[in-house]
Amino acid sequence: MSKPRQKFLHVFFQSLLVLRGKATFANLSRFSGWSEKSFRRNYQKAWDFVKMNLNIIDTIEMDETIAAIDASAFKKAGSKTFGVGWFWSGSANQAIRGLEISCIALISLKYRTAFSLSVRQTDGKVKGNSRICEYIRQLKECKDVLRRRVKYILADGFYSKYNFVEAVVSIGLHQIGRLRDDANMYYLFQGNHTKRKGRKCLYSGKFTGLDRRRWEYISTIEYDKRVLDVYTAILYHKSLKRIIRVVMLHNPDTGKHTLLFSTDTNLDAEKILDYYSARFQIEFLFRDAKQHLGLEECQSRSKKALDFHFNAVMASLNQIKADLYYEGKLSIDIPISIADYKTRETNRFLIHRIIEMLGISPDIVLNHPAYKQLINFGRIAA
Repeated sequence: MSKPRQKFLHVFFQSLLVLRGKATFANLSRFSGWSEKSFRRNYQKAWDFVKMNLNIIDTIEMDETIAAIDASAFKKAGSKTFGVGWFWSGSANQAIRGLEISCIALISLKYRTAFSLSVRQTDGKVKGNSRICEYIRQLKECKDVLRRRVKYILADGFYSKYNFVEAVVSIGLHQIGRLRDDANMYYLFQGNHTKRKGRKCLYSGKFTGLDRRRWEYISTIEYDKRVLDVYTAILYHKSLKRIIRVVMLHNPDTGKHTLLFSTDTNLDAEKILDYYSARFQIEFLFRDAKQHLGLEECQSRSKKALDFHFNAVMASLNQIKADLYYEGKLSIDIPISIADYKTRETNRFLIHRIIEMLGISPDIVLNHPAYKQLINFGRIAA
């Protein structure tokens, strides 16, 4: 990386953490001393954020890691912005007109948090199954990184399609996801073949609900104030065209159930439940980036600038978690508050700005006993 590029990224990430208001070019310039034109120009330059994210992640002892993929949509006005189209929004529970980004993240089971790896904008002009092809293309671009670091990739029910599952398996990974409650599946034939001629029997009936004779009981868990029975079985899924391990969460009070699956038939049912529950950490990436770092607030309409903004905002979350790790505050028992972190960094920035503008000796302020109280002023966890 060239020194001017290093300097810009340093200024950008610092400004993103301390600014108040929207993360627009004009507002970034107000909190950095750089001109609005400088931000516009640097937004157009390409940057390998996957490599940058890996450099950040490698400084953290992650232990067991899994991957997750998901997409997030948000509203965007205008018709000239690249990628504008109709996308499904889970929070709005309907299709909205705007932009969508697809994110592949690495999830640390030790710290129960996600780290962004790759962010890619979805082209709104592409519709139907072609959008799945875009997600597959992003997955294959990261296949070398994923194969070295994870064995399983998690996704919600939207990705439980033949093309995507086949792409995951083809790069040497296994997928864990959710199925429709009325999934078209068949029980495998376990008996003895009595026919001497003809094709041997493969299946012994279609899945229509819980059949305790065919499902193995695992345990009973409590989730969202509900008591659920956990069952597992190995079945053939007709649409996915493969044998999978299915985990059923059965509600004995209502008779309804939820189906999870893994393409790895040797994976334990408890592991499937644990891994799938960790998938929701990628949702927190979208939440924090939207609420605190201005993911939706880029002014530019060009593809390059939008790509830089989306990736840079998500990369800043990785940097925040790396800082917390160095401070010994990245733990499964300590909740991560981006607002709390931004308050501290804003206080620190203002103190150093006052020192610089007034020509005060830094040692007088930084070594003062009240310095720690000043940088923690207004923090939730102070």
